[in-house]
Amino acid sequence: MTKSLQYDTALAAFVSITEASSFEVSITLTTTGGVVTGRLVSGTKWAELNIELLKEANGDVAGLNQFYDFYLKKLTGEAEEIKTIHSSLDSVKVPDDYREAIASVSRPAYIHLQDARILGPSGLVPSGPAAPWRGRLAEVVGWSLGEIQG
Repeated sequence: MTKSLQYDTALAAFVSITEASSFEVSITLTTTGGVVTGRLVSGTKWAELNIELLKEANGDVAGLNQFYDFYLKKLTGEAEEIKTIHSSLDSVKVPDDYREAIASVSRPAYIHLQDARILGPSGLVPSGPAAPWRGRLAEVVGWSLGEIQG
């Protein structure tokens, strides 16, 4: 029996590169819920963008701001921990099955977009300023580089 993939490995590689660096790229995703287009960014940048949106918002958003501050610190700590683990393994002879198990733990589960727009029946939504977007990598069924313009 073959094991079915829960995600696209090429897309996961793009997400991993984005998480480990300042690499960003325009991308269009077909998800189980529809089509979304924007700029692929790291989870850290996604949290920073949400914090900026909250600072610009009117009203009481202190609770949400605390959430994103906490989340940003958590993401930064996890990214550093993963880098440390991988650099430690570079100098150690580890069997391939163990290396694969460690890699699967650090495999991205979510994908983050900046300036995300959703393709609807009347075109791209929102028509004004776009927002940060987060989705499960396993829910992406197709993708292409570049954004839909409209």
